[in-house]
Amino acid sequence: MHSSRQLSIPRGWDAGCGQGGSAALPLVLVRIDAGSRTNVWGVDSADAIYRYTNHDANPWIKIPGTASDIAAGADGTVWHVNSAGEIYRYTGDQPS
Repeated sequence: MHSSRQLSIPRGWDAGCGQGGSAALPLVLVRIDAGSRTNVWGVDSADAIYRYTNHDANPWIKIPGTASDIAAGADGTVWHVNSAGEIYRYTGDQPS
């Protein structure tokens, strides 16, 4: 994981970790998409995929796979494309 860095958060914004003001961010995303306030996904510079949990103790969790871009729909669907151009739909939250 990336090292923490200090960030000054503008008034009215949250640092994405459940804390307003200045916060140490353990994660740096290069892509982010939100289908809703509870369906937020991101990709870091190493192509790792993360999902926002909305929990202060662990705001982002790593999801298996790699992606160069990601898209989240309002209906909860999430799609990503990897560096080879292959397209995937996330099904990890669905019953088997």
